[in-house]
Amino acid sequence: EEKEAALVNLKKALEEKEAALAERDAALKDALAREEKVKQDYPEVRKLIAALQMAMTAEEQKPILEKKAALMNLDDPVDEIKKVLKTFLQLLKLD
Repeated sequence: EEKEAALVNLKKALEEKEAALAERDAALKDALAREEKVKQDYPEVRKLIAALQMAMTAEEQKPILEKKAALMNLDDPVDEIKKVLKTFLQLLKLD
């Protein structure tokens, strides 16, 4: 009877290990399938990331380009200062 009980216990332990192995096998297959999906999606994701980075860079540079354009449109500051000084001197001469 002890041998039979030991055999029954061994059989149960073996079944539990087989179930655990089957579960682990299923998890590994699932992980491999996910990895394959990531590999397939990777180029598309990289394209989207690159497009997003380009858009963000363009947005960041917009104020810089606007300031540069505003500076380019300014008259020569020295000429502006000369005009103001000339006007100031004329006003002084009137007094």
